[in-house]
Amino acid sequence: MKRMLSVVIVMTIILNGSFLLVKAFDTDAGEESQIPCEFADYVDKEGNRYLWDPGTGQYKRIINAEEEIARLSALNGRDYESERLFEERRIAEKEACSKAIEIDPQTSLMSQPAPGGVGGGAYYSDSFFHNFTTGTRLSYDIICPTKAGGDVSNYLYLTGMNRAAKGVEAFISYYAQSKLCFKIWDWSVTGDKLVVTMSHSQLLDFLGSKSINGATRQIITVQNATIQVSSTQWQNIVWLTNYSEDVIYQVYSHTYTATLSDQYDSYYGKWAAIVETFQNYYYQDLNVLGFNLVYVQTKSSPYSSSTWGSWVLLTNSVSWFNGCYQGLSLVFNSPNYTFGIK
Repeated sequence: MKRMLSVVIVMTIILNGSFLLVKAFDTDAGEESQIPCEFADYVDKEGNRYLWDPGTGQYKRIINAEEEIARLSALNGRDYESERLFEERRIAEKEACSKAIEIDPQTSLMSQPAPGGVGGGAYYSDSFFHNFTTGTRLSYDIICPTKAGGDVSNYLYLTGMNRAAKGVEAFISYYAQSKLCFKIWDWSVTGDKLVVTMSHSQLLDFLGSKSINGATRQIITVQNATIQVSSTQWQNIVWLTNYSEDVIYQVYSHTYTATLSDQYDSYYGKWAAIVETFQNYYYQDLNVLGFNLVYVQTKSSPYSSSTWGSWVLLTNSVSWFNGCYQGLSLVFNSPNYTFGIK
């Protein structure tokens, strides 16, 4: 005989606050099963969700497009070589980092394994790196010309993390002189961690332009968050600004079991905004690429609370810049929240 389930639905909707949390409890089993959570900075009377864009100082309506993005990613297929290189690079860098008492920008994090390394970028300072307890968010424009240009002949990434070790890398990927694509690598996932791939043609609505350091530059605006949503669960969420509709698309989320200690690591989550290379040297200038208006937000209140800290720019007080390597050069830098490299 099948057991009849009685379920109590608990909904917490915080207006003008920080999230909407939906949970289901099986009262017979006494166990909690997670219904996908919906994060928002503001929820209006009609239930529409809005996200705050620190780069523009505006609320923008959230459209949940996860199913459509997952469908497109499945159609795009997988690039097994890039996935292999991505994970091998992270494992090698982790090993190099664990051997170093202090991180040497040129010998540990920045140059393992060959070929390539980090061509330039910003890392969180030690005091700021683990300065969160229940949530952390990252927001930035990625300065991303359609092609990398120069003599790029391998992979090149514009990537960053929000400090949480089980968070995501939502990044722009180039291969040689092919057009850019957007990818999400989720460190909380068991198995295949490359969870989203969007081609250039699928990104046209998400590519905008801004005047940065005296020139109009193509950008894509990304936010990602890692948030504790229950006593045992965390959620990773990624949003992209849709410039054609002036809204924000929620393109990915994943809820998983973790502890706070799982989110703290000596290596994973340390890079805020970097240009990652896979060849030893560039002899020709690349098209200018980099990051604009990198912001970070911290949550240290109880997971059930709506209280977050203020958005802070990625200045020298919370980060450090590793310089430029592999023949790349720094074109401009407002330390370290806006910079361009070629």
